[in-house]
Amino acid sequence: MFLYTLCVEICVYIMYNYNVTEDDNMTSSEYRKLSMLLTNIKNGSRESFSGIYAMYEKKVYFLCCKILKSKSDAKQMTVDIFANAYLQIASFNNAAGFEKWLYTSIFGKCRRFLIDN
Repeated sequence: MFLYTLCVEICVYIMYNYNVTEDDNMTSSEYRKLSMLLTNIKNGSRESFSGIYAMYEKKVYFLCCKILKSKSDAKQMTVDIFANAYLQIASFNNAAGFEKWLYTSIFGKCRRFLIDN
């Protein structure tokens, strides 16, 4: 129980100190770009996912490093998160929904990793 509480506290601390849950972090041009990429993916363009990866890879890796305190675990977690995003990408209706899901996924997967290890 202690480890679970610690994991939750770490995630909440990072979430509030790095403002990763606020929709207004995304500029209008980033929002338009992400919306376009999501639309292209829904229309069958697999190449557009590389654009999403380029937009978020550093952010995801950074947060995973902060939570997991291990570069190798963070790198693997980043890969897992993007693999999961690729499988679920068609279910997102808008860019804000995708970004919220992405950050929720980061915190959830990292929390589970810390509890299991």
